[in-house]
Order: sequence, then structure tokens, then C-alpha cells
Amino acid sequence: MITDAAGEARNTLTTTRQAKVTAAAGSKTAEVTVGINAAPGITIATTGTPTVGQTTVFTLTVTPGANSSIRGVTIDFGDGSTETLGAVSGNITLNHVYGREGTYTVRATAIDVNGEQTTVSIVVSVLPRAPVIVTITV
Repeated sequence: MITDAAGEARNTLTTTRQAKVTAAAGSKTAEVTVGINAAPGITIATTGTPTVGQTTVFTLTVTPGANSSIRGVTIDFGDGSTETLGAVSGNITLNHVYGREGTYTVRATAIDVNGEQTTVSIVVSVLPRAPVIVTITV
């Protein structure tokens, strides 16, 4: 590695996890380990098209980033309702009931113990209740 006039060396090191760097100047050496904290992974999905008053099932998959663990997961259902799940990971199933028809953006956020976070979203279209048909025979 080449040093500048002040004796400083600059270099870029690319890694996906961890790197150990040793520097020497004359008879002195120093060593430092640099860790990369990847953000947690999270996905959210639902099946079908929900109807007002019907239970909508959401499936989350949460994975911690390298060298970390999950501190908490929050879900914003887009209708003013939120749910906090705490330190979870793996596959999680959540139920939610929408009170009004409309289009809602559902956001799920995973935060790890290092403060790294990932947010994903899906759009859910909630249909009106099916009408009740009453047949009267006279």
C-alpha cells in the first residue's frame, strides 16, 4: 500500500461480513476488526381479496441480518391499526379485520438490536360486505 506525504495510507476494502485489518508503522502494529451489520429481512403476504368484517390473514417472514438479532417487528395495517410483535423471527401469521371498504397500504418493519431496519409494504383492496338476500314467500 502506498502512503501519502504525511505518511497516511488509504485503501478501500470490500466485504460482506467481517474484515480484520492490520497496520504496521516501523516496529508498531495495530489490528482492528470491522464488522458489517446487514439489515434484517422481512416479507409480508396475504391471499385472496378481503371483505369488510372478514378476517384477513397476513403471513410475515422475518430474518435477522448477519451478526444480529431482531429487536422488534411492527405492522401498520393502513387503517389506523398497528400491532407490535416484539423480538420474533421466522414465519408469523397475523389476523386483521377491516371495518371499511377501500385500498390500504400495509407496512411491516423489522428492527434489529443494532438499529438497522427494513420496511416492506403491500396493497390490500377490501371489498364491501356482500348483500344479505332475504326471500319472502307469501
